[in-house]
Amino acid sequence: MQRPSRREILASVGAAGATVALAGCLDDTTDAPPASEFRRWLPAPSVLRAGAVTLYDADVAAVGEHRDAMVPSTFGNLVETVLTGPFAQYLEIEHVREVVQLAQERVVLVRTDRSDAALSEALTDAGLSEVATYGDVPLYSRRAEPPTTTRMDSPEADDPDSATVTRSTDDTAAAGGPSSAAWPETVAVVDGVLVQGADEPGRDSVETVLDARKGEADRLLETSDTHGTLYDRIGESNVRAVGPPVVGAERNSLPGVTGLAFTWEVGAATTGFAAVSTFRDGEAPTAEQFASFVQSKLPTDRYEAFEPTADGHVRTVTASVPTDRFAPFSSGAPEDSDGAPVIEFEFDYDMDAGTVTIAHGGGDAVAAERLRVDVARSRADTQFADEHGTFAAGDAITVDIADADAGAEVTVIWTSADGDAAQIVAESTVPESAVDVD
Repeated sequence: MQRPSRREILASVGAAGATVALAGCLDDTTDAPPASEFRRWLPAPSVLRAGAVTLYDADVAAVGEHRDAMVPSTFGNLVETVLTGPFAQYLEIEHVREVVQLAQERVVLVRTDRSDAALSEALTDAGLSEVATYGDVPLYSRRAEPPTTTRMDSPEADDPDSATVTRSTDDTAAAGGPSSAAWPETVAVVDGVLVQGADEPGRDSVETVLDARKGEADRLLETSDTHGTLYDRIGESNVRAVGPPVVGAERNSLPGVTGLAFTWEVGAATTGFAAVSTFRDGEAPTAEQFASFVQSKLPTDRYEAFEPTADGHVRTVTASVPTDRFAPFSSGAPEDSDGAPVIEFEFDYDMDAGTVTIAHGGGDAVAAERLRVDVARSRADTQFADEHGTFAAGDAITVDIADADAGAEVTVIWTSADGDAAQIVAESTVPESAVDVD
């Protein structure tokens, strides 16, 4: 069983810098839980802080088989969306099988091909250390364990011999628990899976995932009829998001909607798309009305062969898109018409001049003012809008990198017209030979 992709999440501009690629070779492999069992670890909304679940999910290994058919930035943007944000990536991407992000909880589950010992070694190499255990599962963080007491919401709270993980109640801590500086992240390692949460609230969510793994907390797919129905209708797919209805759908286009999912099955030449939505009994729109809503969220110049169907309180629309036009995690709604452009960017470094020429090698034309180029995380002196009104195939700008160190990132960032969303659409690294070395 696999998943869908509902409302697109904007990729944090600074997310790429959080990625940690580990040197060395980890030869220790293991059989991680199958996908169906892995997804049973997802907790129900009733046991989560946010009380709602929006999931961004990717079969990274399956999508990666077709990355050469995509615009280069597409695969990287997808991985950053599901793996990063406030999180760090501790393994080379070839060791990642599948990823699920619980968006509201700031928690990511990463199914890998590594053994627990190899994952623990990777975390240690990345600067984390084991600070506690939850049951028999080790928890890692970048800081030492704070002064602790047993979790008050634990059923074993009165048991002095309980193995339940503990939480800080140090009188010197601020009300509400330790600050995020005390707990920058928590990572659990179990069954070849990393469960990672950000800040102190993320640790609670990590523990809730571990409870669901053991069947000691309500599980999403066993308790949510909406999520269960959506997943059952998804079929085979490898990029998906699923959750509550898109903002405004209940009020505007989709009255009565209870859940909405978008999913893609990436292929070598063509990528299949499906949108599935559930509605309250007696309030579902016609199949054609739902198809109209879905088409309003997709660039119809890329998608074709729309086919709507109706089955009780469920509505489904299928379509297809060329894989070289596939861009699932733009900002706004999935593949929204105001989503990030799909462009083949080319970076040509001049070793003697200390410059890089960034060219549009094909794909969408975009208003130049919507693009920004940063060098080493600082705005470059030369911008696309300085030389172009519209940035289209064949256009280029030349940017000074003389002051950048080797290995510095050159990043192209797209911003939506309303300024509410931004996404990295291309990135490159300054080579050693492109900068002066005194």
